[in-house]
Amino acid sequence: MINKYNQLLAFLFIIICVSCNKKEDKKLISKEIISPEIVTSFDIPLTDSIYDVKQEYKDNVPVFPWTNGNIEKYDHFVLDKNGIPLFEYEGKLDYFPGSYIQVASTYYASYKETKSEDSKNKFMNIANFCYNNLTEIKDFSVLNTKTLVNGYDLKSPWPSALVNGFAISVMLQAYDITKDKKYLIASQKMVRAYNTTIEEGGVLSYWDKVPYYEEYADPKSHVLNGFMFSLAGLYYSYKVTGNLEAKALFYQGMGSLASKLREFDAGFTSNYNKLKVNTKEEVMETYASALNEDPDHYLELEIYQLLSLYNWTGQYFLRDYAHRFLKYDTGIVDGMYDKPKYESITASHTIDPVNYGIEHLNNELWSWGNYWSTDKVGTEIVVEFGKERQNIEAVVFYAAGEDFMPDNFDVYVFQKEWVKVASSLQIRKTLSNSILADNGDKTNVKVYYLNKKQTGTALKVVFNNLGKNKAIALREFNILFDRWEELEIIRAALDKYTIN
Repeated sequence: MINKYNQLLAFLFIIICVSCNKKEDKKLISKEIISPEIVTSFDIPLTDSIYDVKQEYKDNVPVFPWTNGNIEKYDHFVLDKNGIPLFEYEGKLDYFPGSYIQVASTYYASYKETKSEDSKNKFMNIANFCYNNLTEIKDFSVLNTKTLVNGYDLKSPWPSALVNGFAISVMLQAYDITKDKKYLIASQKMVRAYNTTIEEGGVLSYWDKVPYYEEYADPKSHVLNGFMFSLAGLYYSYKVTGNLEAKALFYQGMGSLASKLREFDAGFTSNYNKLKVNTKEEVMETYASALNEDPDHYLELEIYQLLSLYNWTGQYFLRDYAHRFLKYDTGIVDGMYDKPKYESITASHTIDPVNYGIEHLNNELWSWGNYWSTDKVGTEIVVEFGKERQNIEAVVFYAAGEDFMPDNFDVYVFQKEWVKVASSLQIRKTLSNSILADNGDKTNVKVYYLNKKQTGTALKVVFNNLGKNKAIALREFNILFDRWEELEIIRAALDKYTIN
């Protein structure tokens, strides 16, 4: 179960600019293929020299990837007497570096976009607060968090690879404004935290001997989006200053991602981290799609991150996993592709159309909330795609309980006419799982893989029985098919975050 600290950060994590233009001449920092079977090891080139900002970025240090200047969303934030944002956790207001560091990034983006002195001053206020609260250990620095977060094995204060990733850029941006080299030195020392284990005060752990940069200082947690945020910080340092330590650590992390990304593929969504949740009934995994009123939030964030990393490196495994995760997405991809996945979805019968109507099958609230239900044998669900879809490979049911899961149905695809392509009783491959949403609601998920991939403009499911409870109750209904066209639109929009 994803804890309330993540609810606090969820609002901040997707700060993607939607008005992005495609760049035709994309420059990649490497086209070397990283094998998913091999983690590349690097000798980290340590130096006592200070990496200055490259000449092309003098007085023009770029914004941090995935950041825009939308400062209006911070109007309601609580500030301390010095103007530093405070955040509520477990009923108490406190300083959370993972949050206020992102606020700083947004103010810097606003300053670059508008030249607003107010945005510049607010950025520098938070940047100086970050600098003054850095913890220096030997030859590296971290921005620690004091508050312990439920669900993780932490000791206060604890460092975060995500926080350091953002802070690396904030220090370089502060240097851009002030020309004070103390910020350059601080940024460089924060890079070295990625080459230092958690036990020594850094952010590095080893997952089956594979180096992993941890968002939480819990060596077994392995948060995926936090790891990719940390890669963005290393990428930023290398591209803006030429820091060879950052470059080596970035590619070390890319090797780790190539080795471990498959571990986050749950078959219908992604794993948020690799921790387990113990309930009275079973041990459950934590998923990227079981949070707040937008269950696909973190899944979409991971898609953005994977595609950005693909833009930066040209590594095809990143694009392929982004496509896989996009197929799992159940609705509108907020900010980058604001169009519904389906043109329409209808049902021939509904028990209570007003309170439990068919619209619940396509509203993305599949890990909690309301559901659609029927108590009539022969009920049909029809999904219109709006255009021909290729490689239709599976249907996914998200039931409001195991006893409400359909187990006897037929699948039809429209190819000039309706063609029966599968019977659930003959399907050879399935995947079953369950999700515990943050509010405690449990959802059972079952994926039925068609024996042969199909092509069509619509799909229909006909239920041949009603199961143990004499009814079928579904929170969501998903169909897995190719989405390469949408993926390319999103990828092109994200290319503005490539630093040449």
